[in-house]
Amino acid sequence: MRILTPVFTEQVKAINLHPSLLPRHKGLKAIEKSYADEHDEGGVSVHFVSSELDGGEVIVQKSLPKKDLDFEAYNRSIRALEKEALVEAIQTVLKEN
Repeated sequence: MRILTPVFTEQVKAINLHPSLLPRHKGLKAIEKSYADEHDEGGVSVHFVSSELDGGEVIVQKSLPKKDLDFEAYNRSIRALEKEALVEAIQTVLKEN
């Protein structure tokens, strides 16, 4: 993973898949941070890439309850939710353009 420079982010309209409910837990280790936080649910976000780390406009967010999940089950659930969110975000962006 790399932080993109404004040279890229101002020239290319790109999306990013992030494994937390932004603006919570930007950057690395988002799944671990999300699992350990005080919130009852975690989730994923797909957002437009900007020059701010995980700071672009959110296109789609999907959440799931953390109750009764150990970390491995939570991680698997987040990974499955990422696929759903990415498909939905791509469809949304294509419809808007």
